[in-house]
Amino acid sequence: MHQKFVDIITLLIHKNEKMEDDLINSSDLNGITPKQLEVVDLIFRFHNPTITELSGFLGITKPSATVLIDRLCEKKLTKRIKSDTDRRSAHLHLTQEGEKIAMLHKDLHTTFAKKLMGNLNRNEIQSLSEMLEKALQGISNQD
Repeated sequence: MHQKFVDIITLLIHKNEKMEDDLINSSDLNGITPKQLEVVDLIFRFHNPTITELSGFLGITKPSATVLIDRLCEKKLTKRIKSDTDRRSAHLHLTQEGEKIAMLHKDLHTTFAKKLMGNLNRNEIQSLSEMLEKALQGISNQD
């Protein structure tokens, strides 16, 4: 393995985490934890999943996902809506405040991507995108 590659990936992760920490520490975020921010983001991206689907996305047990959702409900960031087709199931929805946080998080990722592309030309951006897609497929195949 190439140490320079590992160092670059580590630095990118740290820079992203720093940006997320700065976002979390802003007054708009209700004092949520990084894990709670991830859950809000997943609910937003996967359009109102069930607890079972959310636990699968996170790779955690259903009871652990339930605890996370309970805390987000207490903070009035999420709510459970009973399924129209299966009364035993509920879909997770973001409140208006939860959607605001999800959009802030999405904007942060957009800003990070723009910074990453800042010194690259069009061809380099295209090549990097293709390489990252291929690398992501490799990671996904290992799950």
